[in-house]
Order: sequence, then C-alpha cells, then structure tokens
Amino acid sequence: MEEQHSVQGLQYLDCVQPRPSAMTATRSSPEPQLLSRIIVTWIELTIVGLTGGILGTAVGGPLSLIAYLVTTLVSVGVLFYNVNELIERHVIYK
Repeated sequence: MEEQHSVQGLQYLDCVQPRPSAMTATRSSPEPQLLSRIIVTWIELTIVGLTGGILGTAVGGPLSLIAYLVTTLVSVGVLFYNVNELIERHVIYK
C-alpha cells in the first residue's frame, strides 16, 4: 500500500508495510537450543564474575564494593537476557 505525501513542494512515496518482527516468524525458525543457551550463559557469567573479581581486588577499598554491585547487576542482566532469548525462541517455534 503506497501513500503519496508532499513536504514543502517535494513529493515522495511512503510504502506502508508491516515490519517483520520476531513474533511473525514462520515454523522454519530455529528450534530453541536449551543446552547451547545454558553453555553461553555459563561462559558469560564466568567472564563477568572473573572480571568483576579482578577489578574489585585491584581497586580495593570502597570502590571494590561498587565493582561488586556492578558485577551483580551485570550478572542479573546476563541471566535475564538469556532467559528472554529462550522464551522468544520457544514462542516463535510454537
């Protein structure tokens, strides 16, 4: 469906088409891969934990508490992201 618009004497066509989204995927979408998502999550959490631990140890004092809190926040974000990916793939696949 095309609509014609005019802006200050210039004319252009606006193609109004629905944008593809994750929720409109077909049955050919990849099946949820639970084991691979668990492994990816474990690796991400290990990297975040080690980085936060090294940073917290290196700075010491009150800054180590901030490093600990940021590490915890990033770890929760990693978990939420990966659970969200699993749920999205499960919904798409069904």
